Amino acid sequence: MPSPIQTQRPVERLLATAARLFARHGINATGIDRILVEAGVAKMTLYNNFGSKEGFVLAVLERTAAAWRNWFAAALDALPGGPEERVLGMFGVLGGWFARDDFFGCPVMNAIAESDKDDVRLRRLAEAHEEALRSTIRDLVAGLDAEAADRDGLASMLVLLVRGAIAQATLARTADPARAAAEAARLLLSGVAPERRGAA
Repeated sequence: MPSPIQTQRPVERLLATAARLFARHGINATGIDRILVEAGVAKMTLYNNFGSKEGFVLAVLERTAAAWRNWFAAALDALPGGPEERVLGMFGVLGGWFARDDFFGCPVMNAIAESDKDDVRLRRLAEAHEEALRSTIRDLVAGLDAEAADRDGLASMLVLLVRGAIAQATLARTADPARAAAEAARLLLSGVAPERRGAA
């Protein structure tokens, strides 16, 4: 019986294979020929659809980033409890991701780390990815009993905690950073809630 990837269209096989290899080995260490061989696709399919290796890499990153954001948003939507419990539960979602065998960090962050820092197209992709993440977290904190300015500031700080946890987990290969970030978020929340602030 053919594997799921063998039943995909050639372009889908290319994108899925490249995403897997880029995540594990990095973009610069992964040659186009290896991707083509593992995907079982002709070189002209890549160039006819993406124009160049650079165009192909951007397409892979856009696809991978969008898939991750969709997964993350759906996981947050499914969290039970009130607004504060759901904010803290976000780090449990991250911890589950960190514990997976196929966790190799954020593909966009990894790409930025190994790329030319003047690559405008990649930077725009990263900025769009970051803003989408910020929007998702802003929606998550919208139900908190706090002033709008507090919620906006909290969302920005939570993005930093999420990003820091991902970076640390990529280095440590453990879910511990998610637990540490959850504790930091708990402290942030204690300063945002008006009734707690008044009691301080």
